[in-house]
Amino acid sequence: MRIPSTSRAGGEGKKAKPAPCCTKVGLKRGSWTAEEDELLSNYIKREGEGRWRTLPKKAGLLRCGKSCRLRWMNYLRPSVKRGHISADEEDLILRLHRLLGNRWSLIAGRIPGRTDNEIKNYWNTHLSKKLISEGIDPKTHKPFNPNPSIINHSHNRDGDGDGDKGILDCCNDDSLSSFLNSLINDEMFSSQHQDHPAQHY
Repeated sequence: MRIPSTSRAGGEGKKAKPAPCCTKVGLKRGSWTAEEDELLSNYIKREGEGRWRTLPKKAGLLRCGKSCRLRWMNYLRPSVKRGHISADEEDLILRLHRLLGNRWSLIAGRIPGRTDNEIKNYWNTHLSKKLISEGIDPKTHKPFNPNPSIINHSHNRDGDGDGDKGILDCCNDDSLSSFLNSLINDEMFSSQHQDHPAQHY
């Protein structure tokens, strides 16, 4: 009589692990070539996005599905914006990070054409170091050595910087998106109003 695999020693209560997206034997790793980029782009133009597990073989690529998905989403999509991050984009990343922390996909969703991977890398290599050089903690967006006699109203709306985060903690993604849109629009309107004050005759 055969013993069921679940009753064998060490096997009780364990679930079978999901199959990996690929076997790594014989697959390429590392930098993509222009030829591989072309194969991937042409295939997706014909067949569309998705089905990443079977896509490499059908497209003639010796890559795993995850590698193909990341290459397309972060580099090859026509909507991806590459190159220098502008001062306006940098300011928006800083303001969104103050509200959202390291929720890169939500931040990227408010900056057209930029990917969460690019924004995360830019934050880690540039913006966090910039804040530190200015004496600001990149995690809390508060001064390392705050002067209690001075309240920075421009950086923290409610004085302690926790009010907006309290709102965000109870929001789902849809309401959070609406909240961010209204916040960004309000701040942009306020900035434009300060740059061009009403003239009185």
